Amino acid sequence: MRFAFYGRAAWWDGVEMLVSRQRGECEALLWSGEEITSVFFDLGTPDTQHLVTVPVDFPIHRDGGLVDLLAEATRSDRRFDGVVVSSRGRLSTRGDTLSEIWAQLAAAGLGLRVADEPGAG
Repeated sequence: MRFAFYGRAAWWDGVEMLVSRQRGECEALLWSGEEITSVFFDLGTPDTQHLVTVPVDFPIHRDGGLVDLLAEATRSDRRFDGVVVSSRGRLSTRGDTLSEIWAQLAAAGLGLRVADEPGAG
């Protein structure tokens, strides 16, 4: 199974370490034969429009942010069959927004695996 990783860091300080740690937590959930095939992350706080633009030369490969992940989720040629995150709060800290994101993923036939939830792996 192919997964899209989604991560978020609220600030620039230590962003490489934070996103790498989040991805590592997500990779630990994967079973044999599963892999992360695309990497999406944002800088800034969830639930706001105050997202920071990630420079082109940023050292971690990035396929886009949450908006890009959700757009690709609806395409027939998407590069993933599910989404993995280290915690729900990386997607959103607001319940209504989180429910909306989950509904969009479910409508696209995608599962969501969350690292900090019991039984996630």
